[in-house]
Amino acid sequence: MPVQKMLDELNELRHDVLELAHSVENAVTDVHEPHLDRIDRAERCRQMVAHCQRLLVLYQPVAADFRQVMSILEIAAEYERVANQASAIAEWTDSPSALAVPLLAALQRIAEAETQLCQLALEVAAQRTPTAIRRVWRAYTELTDLVAIFTDRLTGAMKADPMAVEPGIGLFALVQSFRRIADAAVEFAEGGHLTPENSNDRSYSDGAWPRSASSFPSAV
Repeated sequence: MPVQKMLDELNELRHDVLELAHSVENAVTDVHEPHLDRIDRAERCRQMVAHCQRLLVLYQPVAADFRQVMSILEIAAEYERVANQASAIAEWTDSPSALAVPLLAALQRIAEAETQLCQLALEVAAQRTPTAIRRVWRAYTELTDLVAIFTDRLTGAMKADPMAVEPGIGLFALVQSFRRIADAAVEFAEGGHLTPENSNDRSYSDGAWPRSASSFPSAV
């Protein structure tokens, strides 16, 4: 019974991750979101972190379950940072930089890609099929490419316009949080799929699943 209860709580956390991803995506799209909504989202993140910590102490999960709980813990912590940094989006909206609008559009695309990746990662943990794994790999690669392009453009905008430096720093921190969430989502999917017996002979070159998110080539 304790094991089943732990699995039920883990499934609840998975559902919370997806809800949180959609919530953050909506927040990035709505640059003038009420401040109280951001506070509420940050509080939900803190509750998820506390839930993960409680699960770790109470059930002491091992192997794949432990890795998945730790991944969710990292995702929730990073989403809290995103919620705290959301004011940078509104600041950039008021920036006179000519790149403000296209950069915000690119940031929204990153948030959408993040939601898709989180959803795929949850599916991989449930389905454990090679097709689902390849979909996560493609989604991760797409997101890291978007992050690299965004970072280059943001750096250029900050160099060209001193007024863009302060809000730009906030956006840079924001997009790096998205990248770390992507890494944690990959770790979550990996934790639910690989076993010591079938992971050692996997190679990145043939499109199979790498041992960890750090095995991916860095895009930033």
